[in-house]
Amino acid sequence: MKHNRNRRTAWISLALAVILALQDVLPASASEAAAFMHLISGENARAERKPESEYSKISVSTEEDLALLALDCQLDAWSRDKYVVLENDIVLKEQRGLSIPSFGGIFDGGGHTVSGLELTAEGSVWGMFRYVQEGSVVRNLSVSGTVAPGGSKSQLGILAGLNYGKLENCQVSGRVT
Repeated sequence: MKHNRNRRTAWISLALAVILALQDVLPASASEAAAFMHLISGENARAERKPESEYSKISVSTEEDLALLALDCQLDAWSRDKYVVLENDIVLKEQRGLSIPSFGGIFDGGGHTVSGLELTAEGSVWGMFRYVQEGSVVRNLSVSGTVAPGGSKSQLGILAGLNYGKLENCQVSGRVT
């Protein structure tokens, strides 16, 4: 009987210690609790975008500028606060296989066209934008070209391979195989 009492006391002590330890970690208010639940559930808290005026503006005028943007977008988080404006039509000549790996900001094509796209490398997700992240926007853009990669080819598109964001007022022409 004394043994069971000691065991029960130990469990109660452990439970109280855990509660005290979590007291500093768990949210205190309802709004903090909602934010905490979004965090632990994996839901994207970026659904409410900040005003466009708070973004860092990047102008893209040439094929080289677009290639540099694609290099910078290899990190998922890099583009999240970027507002990219396409200043001219761009015909891909040297970088026909150019694809922006992951985009999370705002890309405004300004009614311009990117043409000459030829995506033929191995892979399963291909498009001018491979991944358009949740909360991002690609708008006012026309893209023409061919998407015919090797590999599993599970997610293909001329504009976007896999889209979690918004595509607004965009046009595509070409062939997807």
